[in-house]
Amino acid sequence: MNENEESTRRLQFLKCLPDLLDKPGKLLYVGGHLRYGRALQMTGLFRDTGWTVDVIEVFPENLIQLQNVKWINALIGMDVREFYSEERYDCVMLWHGPEHFTKDEFPALLERMKTYADCVVFGCPNGKYDQGDEYGNPYERHLSTWYKEDFEKLGMQADAIGERDVKQGNIIAWIKT
Repeated sequence: MNENEESTRRLQFLKCLPDLLDKPGKLLYVGGHLRYGRALQMTGLFRDTGWTVDVIEVFPENLIQLQNVKWINALIGMDVREFYSEERYDCVMLWHGPEHFTKDEFPALLERMKTYADCVVFGCPNGKYDQGDEYGNPYERHLSTWYKEDFEKLGMQADAIGERDVKQGNIIAWIKT
């Protein structure tokens, strides 16, 4: 992803959730690595407004990379499908993650996240975007294709930018609990 795409996605996020970052809070960021010259896309928006950031990641090599990121409050090494928190988060963000789950398992994941978060935010490609293992990580495979209306059927608000089924397109979906 180039800087222009990242900037466009940040603007999309701020347009869709303008009040989320009004005060500091606690973010659970799902999935992360240090490739592409950046750590954990979109977390800068939260960190710049005083949020603490916990990260949950399943792939061992990514966990090793993330151990030395000073601003990560807690690094949780497990599959988010098995995670449950007694602690309440202000926001859970699965940024470019829905496509890594099947559509059958996704509603249960959303419902689980809603039990420990005041707001759940997803980002994903706008439609079909084939991807296999990346950097030896089988969790990077794209197992599903998402469109704005798929999230709306789950009771979420959603916004799409770019053309469907074109790599640069992006969907942001959110629900406040």
